[in-house]
Amino acid sequence: IAPNYVGDIQESTFRDCYNLVNLDIRSVTSLASGSFHSANLEGVDLYLPKLRTWYYGCFANTNIRKITNLGSVVNFGSNVSAANAMFAGCKKLEYANLPSTLEIINNNVFNGCESLEVVILDKAEPPTLGTGVFTGTPSTMSIYVPDESVESYKSATNWSAYADRIKPLSEYVEPTNE
Repeated sequence: IAPNYVGDIQESTFRDCYNLVNLDIRSVTSLASGSFHSANLEGVDLYLPKLRTWYYGCFANTNIRKITNLGSVVNFGSNVSAANAMFAGCKKLEYANLPSTLEIINNNVFNGCESLEVVILDKAEPPTLGTGVFTGTPSTMSIYVPDESVESYKSATNWSAYADRIKPLSEYVEPTNE
């Protein structure tokens, strides 16, 4: 699918589309609840540079492997509870680079992402972190934040539970393609 002229994708539009394996939707600015819930999306790198709004479970239970650009999203949804479980159950998700505009990471966003190894946050001030965000992720997962913000993240509400995973961004080494 490559609708580069689409701005909004409505609720459950591609839900359970098991044959949907490729996706190019860089013009999208808004994703409604469950837009791609349980779609295959095998090997898709999520690149949504114009995205501003999204809601509950848009990509839950998909096979996305990498999140590289989520536009200027401030919140995973329009209110604190709207975007719970955004990527929950994405068992193949390995890498997530979250935008510096992000102010709230809601409940269970990465719950059950059993392959998630790297989360990068470029935001100096820790975004508000909901509960269960990293439940079911590997204990080896690393959360990279700006060097000067490491201690702020480690002591922030709900972030402190992941203090042993929080590392300075300067320590992150991009994997080589072998």
